[in-house]
Amino acid sequence: KLTLSTLFEARNLNAGGHKVGLGLELES
Repeated sequence: KLTLSTLFEARNLNAGGHKVGLGLELES
């Protein structure tokens, strides 16, 4: 999960929505 989170965070950061990714992970 940490690996996927890191990859998603990196991609989200580029889109400017890393917060959304974290929120989804926390909810999941």
